[in-house]
Amino acid sequence: MFKSGRLKSALIAVAFLCFVFTGFVSVNVMTSCRSEAQCAVCGDPCIGAVCGLACVMNTQINGLVLFPDIAITVAELSLHMDLALQGFQDAIDDKIYEVTNNIVGWIDTFWWYNLRPAMQAQTRQLNTFDSFKDENEGGYADASDASRVDNEYTRRDIDSHREQRPSQQVCVAGTISGGMTRTAVFRRAYETAASGERATRTSNDTSAASGAPTNNSQGADQQARWKNYTTNYCNKDANAGYSGCTANAAQVDRDISVTDEIFAKDTIDLKTPATQQAIDDILQNISEPTIEDPVPPSAVNSTMGQEAILQGQAYKAKRQAIYDALYYIVSRRAPGSVGTTGSPNFLQDMRTASGVDPSYFSANPSHNEIMEVMMSERFRTGQYSIEQIDEPENNQREMVTQQAFQAMLLSDELDLLDRYGLVLAAQASGEVKADKPHRPQAEFAPVR
Repeated sequence: MFKSGRLKSALIAVAFLCFVFTGFVSVNVMTSCRSEAQCAVCGDPCIGAVCGLACVMNTQINGLVLFPDIAITVAELSLHMDLALQGFQDAIDDKIYEVTNNIVGWIDTFWWYNLRPAMQAQTRQLNTFDSFKDENEGGYADASDASRVDNEYTRRDIDSHREQRPSQQVCVAGTISGGMTRTAVFRRAYETAASGERATRTSNDTSAASGAPTNNSQGADQQARWKNYTTNYCNKDANAGYSGCTANAAQVDRDISVTDEIFAKDTIDLKTPATQQAIDDILQNISEPTIEDPVPPSAVNSTMGQEAILQGQAYKAKRQAIYDALYYIVSRRAPGSVGTTGSPNFLQDMRTASGVDPSYFSANPSHNEIMEVMMSERFRTGQYSIEQIDEPENNQREMVTQQAFQAMLLSDELDLLDRYGLVLAAQASGEVKADKPHRPQAEFAPVR
């Protein structure tokens, strides 16, 4: 790009050359025009300057006037020609000066008001464009970074939402968890209370606070049990028709129907008094059909009386171990997973889909019923495998759910094994006592 001074000088030189070329072309074009004669004194057109055509003729004749007139005419024409040339020269000089000033002015105006501001504006625009380009490139880089960060946040939100979005199976397990805690409290409380209630009969407790009948001997206890049997459970066809009753009782054979009353029911309605009494009588028939005779008050202070009392303590402990093991099985079927007002049993849908008879359903499922559905029946609904193909995270949650229920099932089996082990210990103690009776004299014999 030329500097401003050099560009201005170049423009002036080009303009001056154009002006000289134009003037040269203009003055070299000859234009003819009609001549005008001098006016005579008389006013008529003539060629002579003094007296017109007559004088000219006379002087021409004598040769005295014509030449002087010609000389005068030449002098006048020369004078006028000089004046005309001087005027033309002055006019041309003025015009050249004027044109030069106009060109210089136009060039100055064009430079200062058109070209230079335009070039300055162009320069500013180029600089601004470069600045905006850098700014835009920086903005593009920032937008790319922001978009990448937003995409990462969105991906993490989607992953987090997917990881925290449970499936129907997980929701079922989560809803059951609250009921599992409630039913665990109920079954422990029922097992403890039911086993404790049987202790009064085992220990011949006839106090009013115990609430037990005054069956303080085997005969009295047998009479009370016979009355309960004939009133509630008697079957007229039992014992070849000699069962003690002529018509079936209201709860016929419920005191011996172990399968129907306990194992055939996923949830036992223990809130019904007749059902609870039938369960108690079944377990009583199994674990303690008879009781020990009490020690007479007169024999309490004797050696044999004290031995009988201590044997009674061992007897009661063994019976309590049996009652605890049996009531543990019943307590697992005790209702208590929902409140007293009840709630929709969502387990029924899975049980219906797996083909379970609705007669086995309970509006207040027990621990045993919940474990049966979650560990067996829900896998036979036909929907379990389909619901596990939605998201990988749900498979992981389902693994945790299955492991949790397996841990609960193993815990139940461990509790049952503990009670079974206690029953075996009670049985072993009786066998040890029978095989190796206690001989006090052997303990005090000298060691040889």
